[in-house]
Amino acid sequence: MRGTPGVAVLACLAGCGLPALAQQDGWPMWQRTPTRLGNTTAVGPKTPTIEWSIQFDPNDYDLEYNGSPIMDGEGRIFLCVQRGLAAIDSHARSTLWSFEIDDRGGYTPAYDSGVVVFGSPTDYIYGVDAATGLGLWSFPEPGRPNLSPVAADGVVYYITQLGDIKARRIADGQLLWAKAIPSGSIAHPALDLDGRVFSGSNTQFDTRALSTTDGSLLWSSPMERWLNGTLPVLTDDGADGRVYVADFNANLRCFNRLTGEQMWAVDLGSASTGTVCVGHDGTVYAGAFIGSTKKLFAYTPDGDLLWEYLIGIADGLKHPPIVDGDGTIYFTTFKTASTPIGRVHALKPDGSVLWIKDMPERVASSPMLAPDGTLYVNCADTYLYAIKDPCLADFNGDGSVSTLDFLAFLNAWVAQEPKADWNHDGSFDTLDFLAFLNTWAAGC
Repeated sequence: MRGTPGVAVLACLAGCGLPALAQQDGWPMWQRTPTRLGNTTAVGPKTPTIEWSIQFDPNDYDLEYNGSPIMDGEGRIFLCVQRGLAAIDSHARSTLWSFEIDDRGGYTPAYDSGVVVFGSPTDYIYGVDAATGLGLWSFPEPGRPNLSPVAADGVVYYITQLGDIKARRIADGQLLWAKAIPSGSIAHPALDLDGRVFSGSNTQFDTRALSTTDGSLLWSSPMERWLNGTLPVLTDDGADGRVYVADFNANLRCFNRLTGEQMWAVDLGSASTGTVCVGHDGTVYAGAFIGSTKKLFAYTPDGDLLWEYLIGIADGLKHPPIVDGDGTIYFTTFKTASTPIGRVHALKPDGSVLWIKDMPERVASSPMLAPDGTLYVNCADTYLYAIKDPCLADFNGDGSVSTLDFLAFLNAWVAQEPKADWNHDGSFDTLDFLAFLNTWAAGC
């Protein structure tokens, strides 16, 4: 049988709006924050559902320069592409603009104060207006400044792979300071927002902290080999803070961020993939090769092994995972066999598999998780994929939640369509109506 909605419910249709959603920051740089921890309070998808996709680059996509997408607080997504930089509106799901150069784009750009910064693999660094795509400034930069810059408080910091770490004012690109790194670095810089920028040297095999004021060396700690990833910086552990580093010999090390003193070290295997991130509870995640096998490890803040996840022989793990608000770990792998393929992995906090999603082509960059819980992955088929749990409140499937969804449900409920049996009890009554009202009011 079918019931009749009460007067109060019908009145709500005329006067109720959508619940207000608090504005949150996006994902403005690689691993989200200047500290490069790679975690967020947003909760990601628990099912591998591709909600939408868009081609972000009309050119052939070179996996060597496969960076991650980033997002500003307005929902604009920025990606380095084969010939520059592209911007996508995540709300309209359309391309906003493209900024073309006579060179490839870099890995992952950085956003701060309305400006997107990226470097090319040859010799330029660029600042682009995030809203319009207009070039604001560019400077010659010998030494391949194409690794992922880090930005905060109107200053961008970046390395050239062949010899320097530099700081520029993000508004106009003015050089604030430059310091030599012996033989350069391939370690993406990180900040602690307390006056230190961290990176490492290729030939001196060290981890180093420099002053963000003038680039002077604060400390340097030796390593067995060079660093090929990033250096997550934990600043809120109740002590001096920590810097985590994995060198190419697969040694995962923890340093005191103020003094550079090594606190502990573990041997991950035969070679590190440079994939280190830190969860909300301080769990450290790192990837490594063990012979031809790849694994992702989870360690306590004191360096004790919690679990290890076998990725497989054919799958490569190139970039660090990210961790969502309930501890789910997301990362990508790829293989370059006769049938190239990429995968997106989601692990539960205990290291067991939540889901694995095969992608149409290779993926070799960290995913990005937006504040609304959408996981973004760019693929070598030149498409950006948005993975998100289905939004039940979006009853008409138009990508937004509004009164139109309620009216669509009402029509389906009156017609006794199966999808309107919201509580799945086999009947169409007021209980279904009230159940959907709760779903709709919660939004997505």
